[in-house]
Amino acid sequence: MSHGPFKSILQAVASAAVLLGLTASPVPTDDTTATMQREEQEWDQAAVESGRLLEQYAPELGSDEAITHEVSEVLNGDPAIRGIDIEVRTEAGVVYLKGEVPDELVLSRAIELASTVPGVRRVDSVGLHIKV
Repeated sequence: MSHGPFKSILQAVASAAVLLGLTASPVPTDDTTATMQREEQEWDQAAVESGRLLEQYAPELGSDEAITHEVSEVLNGDPAIRGIDIEVRTEAGVVYLKGEVPDELVLSRAIELASTVPGVRRVDSVGLHIKV
């Protein structure tokens, strides 16, 4: 009895499994298990330390400080606004923009961009004036 194409397909599947690393792996030894556990503990400790550093040095997401920073970044990243001195201050989620802009389009763009930042409740642009 000839196995013809079936045998060829099986050989191709077996070869692909070997190439893809889908073959059964050996049972880990006690040394391997201990090493893996030690590495996992080191990664856990590193994650805890990085979290502490993040809490210590980064403003809390949604805090006034974080909102002010993000609004400033968004404004400075916009080609129409980059280089224009706009002061940004945030109190209780309300962003206050202060400075002089060249025209109404830039003024509107600054307000629009500031309002897109997460955590911004309102944008107060009373201190933002068009240069005369």
